[in-house]
Amino acid sequence: MPEEKAIIRESILVIEPQGSHQVVALNLDDNIVKMIVPAEMKLNYNDTIGLDFNRERLHLFDKDSEKRIN
Repeated sequence: MPEEKAIIRESILVIEPQGSHQVVALNLDDNIVKMIVPAEMKLNYNDTIGLDFNRERLHLFDKDSEKRIN
């Protein structure tokens, strides 16, 4: 992803190859976040990757009430 589009930049903690895909773990604000990416993506432990989201498909929730806020 082009750096100017990334809204989050984090280092990879773990890469778990799963055949057709890989599970990539990042530390985001003291929380482990896992994402599924294609097996063809060439990633390495400790690489810094940039993330962006399709804001039309992003859902945000209130931490306490667990109700959707957008």
